[in-house]
Amino acid sequence: RDARGVPHPLAQAVRDIDRDGQRDLVSISSDGDTGIAGVRVTPPARLIAIDLDGDGAVDLLSARGQAFLNRTRNAGNWLTVALAAQIEGDSRFNAFGIGSVIELRAGPLYQKRVATDALTHFGLGPYAHADVLRVTWPNGSYQNIRFRVTDAVQLAGNQQIVQEQTLKGSCPYLYAWNGERFEFITDVLWRSALGMAIMADVFMHHHTADDYFLIRAEQLRPRDGFFELRFAEELWETAYFDYARLLVVDHPPGTEVYVDERCVAPPYPEPRVYLVRERRPVAQATLVTAAGRRDVTGLLERSDRRVVEGFAATRYQGIVEDQELILDLGSLERDGEPLLLFLRGWLMPTDASLNVAISQNPALAARPPELHVEQPDGSWAPAIASLGFPSGKDKTLVVDLSPHVGPGRSRVMLRTNFAIYWDEAFVAAGAHASASVAIAPQPRSRDEARAAPIVPAGVPLVITELPVARAELRFRGSSREHRVALHGPAVTDYDAVDPEHRWRPLVGTYTRYSDVTELLLAADSMYAIVGAGDEVALEFDASGLPSLPAGWRRDYVIHTDGWLKDGDLNSATGKTVAPLPFHGMSSYPYPDSEHYPDTPAHRDYLRRYHTREVDAGVYREALRGRE
Repeated sequence: RDARGVPHPLAQAVRDIDRDGQRDLVSISSDGDTGIAGVRVTPPARLIAIDLDGDGAVDLLSARGQAFLNRTRNAGNWLTVALAAQIEGDSRFNAFGIGSVIELRAGPLYQKRVATDALTHFGLGPYAHADVLRVTWPNGSYQNIRFRVTDAVQLAGNQQIVQEQTLKGSCPYLYAWNGERFEFITDVLWRSALGMAIMADVFMHHHTADDYFLIRAEQLRPRDGFFELRFAEELWETAYFDYARLLVVDHPPGTEVYVDERCVAPPYPEPRVYLVRERRPVAQATLVTAAGRRDVTGLLERSDRRVVEGFAATRYQGIVEDQELILDLGSLERDGEPLLLFLRGWLMPTDASLNVAISQNPALAARPPELHVEQPDGSWAPAIASLGFPSGKDKTLVVDLSPHVGPGRSRVMLRTNFAIYWDEAFVAAGAHASASVAIAPQPRSRDEARAAPIVPAGVPLVITELPVARAELRFRGSSREHRVALHGPAVTDYDAVDPEHRWRPLVGTYTRYSDVTELLLAADSMYAIVGAGDEVALEFDASGLPSLPAGWRRDYVIHTDGWLKDGDLNSATGKTVAPLPFHGMSSYPYPDSEHYPDTPAHRDYLRRYHTREVDAGVYREALRGRE
């Protein structure tokens, strides 16, 4: 007691007892009094505020085992949030997301809590539901959900909800109109990640992505004479979208076409369209891990999302235990003829923060895929030290084995600790089995844009290049993710969109929402700057295409170029749009001796297009109802 004889508070609990959206302080004096009628604790004691009976009311439990159930009359509504962090192969979080910041708004009522337990309780007062909930995870990534009647996760009051952590960065998503809806195709610009840390103060290459991805015939159909694609930036990133073209590939019956979609450091392989006439599945496929050997031949017979998995995760997302995939190619009767290996799968990536953490762990090193070839004595010799890996979701690698594998029975081995989930493997052996055609380089000026059919000599292909006919940059929001297979990548539903600012933007000047067609006709460092939640609606004129011969098939290749920068806390200049990248820079960030081009054309481009100032205010104030 103090000099006045008033008992000192010895323990306290801070919770919203009456669920009015304001936290209440419950303290215990030295004589056990709490100031709440009927609640007297046997001292010495510590109070714990917890919902003991699951009715949404915060009860009190003393360290001496005394329980006091909350039966407050006329109490408000409530919402309890349980966080489910992504912890498999990721040591950054605990399972309950403790340390995350949870913000909630219901009407004018705004609350902010730090998750200190498995459950975080909010009082909603008179409001029947929360309007918006935001979670800031310990790595700085953000997630928003808003109350919508059709949402899978409701924010209606008087219930417990689970908010799962999602991917914060990957690459822009590409959708195509398939005749009925916009279908998710893949992620693009994968080979460029500006400022991505490989280790502390060491960053990834600065070159553009310059990537080519296959779109199957059934995935793209013309509408009103145009092919329609959507380039959507849906994660915590900013894209510098510099160029796009659509290659229409017509080929005869009984053949398939492919492009090499691997992620590899520059110089990139020459872009080619591969025509496969005869494919041979591998004779046997064996996965070797610390747990032993496992036959996975059946999983690689066709691309059906039944992937090779079962390797143990490490502490880091994207890195697993060492694994070897041994492929028996069978008997190869060939004499200097081409031998191509086609591999299809998907990659769970690391990120800049993880790369830094891995580089600081002396017991672990990231090992990109290497290809080894079995020797006559049964030993393995390295053949391709930097094989590359799938560029994100569902990509095909085309590997030329001709210089490395001779005639007879052959086995090759892929060795890595990257989290790659292979879905298909086959070979095309001999000139009769496959052919390829080099793709004409992209134009460096807008006057070079082409649309004439290319008929390569000796190869039954017709390739028609379509430049962008129309392109519009606009805000759209973010699509809902789901998995179509147990061990498959997360894909998105274009029709299930949340038209809100989901991510804190990289701050700076963006391209105005408008027609940006001329910015995508050449790779000239005059690009559309596309922020989180933005999309570019692309159209390609299909009216001038040649007639398709009877029985032939028409597939497509999308070629995109540009750069990507994500908002990871360990990315160089990851909080801002600037500095602007450009072709010819020596690094990123580039030194003070270099600068973005200062030609009249580039100055005019910046003046006319880059007028949209974006800061974190829209994202920050939206939660508080001050949009």
